Amino acid sequence: MAINTKDENQHSILSKVSDNAHETMDKMSDIVWMLKPSENYGKGLKERMERFIHDLCNSRAINYTFYANDLEKHRLSPIQSKNLYLIVKEGVNNAVKYSNSAFIEVKITIESKKLQMFLKDEGIGFNLKTVKEGNGLTNMINRASDLDGVLKIDSAPNKGTQIRLSFPVS
Repeated sequence: MAINTKDENQHSILSKVSDNAHETMDKMSDIVWMLKPSENYGKGLKERMERFIHDLCNSRAINYTFYANDLEKHRLSPIQSKNLYLIVKEGVNNAVKYSNSAFIEVKITIESKKLQMFLKDEGIGFNLKTVKEGNGLTNMINRASDLDGVLKIDSAPNKGTQIRLSFPVS
């Protein structure tokens, strides 16, 4: 009822409170999921990533493709699953937030005991040498390192951005 009032200041404050509550619930859900691995961990990881990408892209009318069928065939460790999920989440969030792209592609495959993640947008890109590195990029790099993996970011103004992650799996 309070959010439907005509007072713009009150509406703005309540809208922020609502957004923060939803974000807190999402983060709590992530924590519970990461702490409670199940038999279908690979399937759960795929579904969780797909739901996140779907919800975020649909909220901004961005088309996307998501492919991760190989995840259901392999059991990643909880640390691998957590770091992969958070890298994908950060990459997609950055693409939605900053790229102005109308399309995002996420593809995850496992071949020769290596997981390969490819994330691409067709947006405005950025200059890697001049971009101010925030927590998001730093966290992605650190998570890739925790996986004994390699994270490569290719971007240029008006060329979009590609993120590649590779790490060993058993």
